[in-house]
Amino acid sequence: MNDPKNKLGQYAGLEQLSTQALEDLLQQDFAAGEDHSNPDLVMAIMEVMEQRTPQAAPAVDVDAAWNAFRAGKIAPMEPEAEAAPVPPSAAPQKPRRRKAPRRALAVAVVVCVLVCLFILPVQGSSLLQNLVQWSDANFSFLSRDPDGTEAVLRSPDYQQVEKTVSELTDRPVLPTWYPPGSSVVQVERHTVENGYYCVVVFSLDGQEFLLSVGIYDTVEDLPTHQYEKNKGPVEEYYSNHVSHYIMGNMERNTAVWRNGPTECSLHGFLSPDTLKRMIDSIYE
Repeated sequence: MNDPKNKLGQYAGLEQLSTQALEDLLQQDFAAGEDHSNPDLVMAIMEVMEQRTPQAAPAVDVDAAWNAFRAGKIAPMEPEAEAAPVPPSAAPQKPRRRKAPRRALAVAVVVCVLVCLFILPVQGSSLLQNLVQWSDANFSFLSRDPDGTEAVLRSPDYQQVEKTVSELTDRPVLPTWYPPGSSVVQVERHTVENGYYCVVVFSLDGQEFLLSVGIYDTVEDLPTHQYEKNKGPVEEYYSNHVSHYIMGNMERNTAVWRNGPTECSLHGFLSPDTLKRMIDSIYE
């Protein structure tokens, strides 16, 4: 092996550079690739770094140290054969690796997450604002409503509908599940001849859907309603042994059904699967 001291004289001024600067030069040489590497410069740098090692430290094989440095930067493409044990006295010493890039990456990830929390809009506010609330004196996490049903069931107008329906019939009538984001915006209640009729208007993603409920004294008192639909067949959907009829109406969908002296319907920009889930929740 060539004596690195013979190479050191070719690169005057290396001794005046800091260890950090020397490590940067090694990294630059590594980044240049095998075809553009400067072995003489590398050996000169390693000689300077060896001279700065405390005297008690074992001697450094410059070639072995450089190979160890490259091995630490490039993972082998294929498993290597197990090498023979190396005596402790001849074991190469790797230059100290810098941890700053990994720390910088972790900081960048945290910053990215915080930025996403503050700029991601969720129904007119940020995700963070939906999860917490605070005032001058208090801070707390908000309860989350993954289904959107709780907001509907807590509505005073909807609770009044529930109370009236329970007083008029013991049959299951109202859904107990609503699409996420649903909210009650209006309730119309009417007392009709031999019965009661109401319409609940919901808001969902900037659009509306309707639930209508008619409860009459007897089956014979049920009125004859006509529901507009698109051309094509009507899907009959059974839930709790009750027939429900699902049909398209322009870009909306409608579900209608009768259960004894009650007649109900759902209508709006709701998919058939969503309508079915709402229907199933009535009987749960």
